Amino acid sequence: MGPQKFTIYKYVRTDRGWRYCRSAFARNNKIKPNVVMVGGQEETHPEGCYFSQVGGRWEKVSESAAEAQQEQKRRLARQWYQQETGETLPGSETKGVLLRRAIDEHLGVCRR
Repeated sequence: MGPQKFTIYKYVRTDRGWRYCRSAFARNNKIKPNVVMVGGQEETHPEGCYFSQVGGRWEKVSESAAEAQQEQKRRLARQWYQQETGETLPGSETKGVLLRRAIDEHLGVCRR
């Protein structure tokens, strides 16, 4: 099985409705905050959250570009480690519902 890609998208409101758009990157290979590619052009969208498509489903990564890129690096490092050593790292388990997530769900933040 080959390496998975962890491409970061931002779920934003365009003139055609809400959709996942690929994040725009600066020359230093960092995500440009709140900038996405729409129809081949960069557009600024302060609304929305960052997602990654893993295994055919969308997973929320973060609300900020810096945190989304850090999560991408963590996932790639985990994947590299597992391929090189053959060991599976234990997943992080959270008990209960995180307060931040509960508040976001209550307020309807980043709903699909």
